[in-house]
Amino acid sequence: MSKDIKDIPIATLLPHEAPMIFIDGLISADDENAMAHVTLDKDHFAAVNGEVPSYVGIELMAQTVAAWAGYHERIAGRDVKVGFLLGARRYKVSTPVLPLNVKLQIVIKVELMAENGLSAFTCEILNGNENLASSMINVFQAPADFELT
Repeated sequence: MSKDIKDIPIATLLPHEAPMIFIDGLISADDENAMAHVTLDKDHFAAVNGEVPSYVGIELMAQTVAAWAGYHERIAGRDVKVGFLLGARRYKVSTPVLPLNVKLQIVIKVELMAENGLSAFTCEILNGNENLASSMINVFQAPADFELT
């Protein structure tokens, strides 16, 4: 993959289809970290009464983890694998709703990655230097031969 990571369409890194893709793109990724971005607005499909509730942050974090994994699969020449969000621990928010019309950053860091596909990531959603949400996300990446039916 020779493109700048910011130029890679997010849909090629996630095993999702529109309209279920929440994040706008990756900003950076390495072996243990990634940063994605999203700009929410009042018409966003996750909006409730014109606001995006802060619990949507869990999905933003999970999709950033998925994009990180998809990026690594793509640079290795493999297809993107299906993953499952197993849970979020210690989800803390500083606001009941996520701000609209600002570019938010979602930052993830690998804390545990087991050979059986189980992984844990610390995650944050930032508005500049302000921490809006944080959590530990637990995920499972399905084997390459897994198919949804």
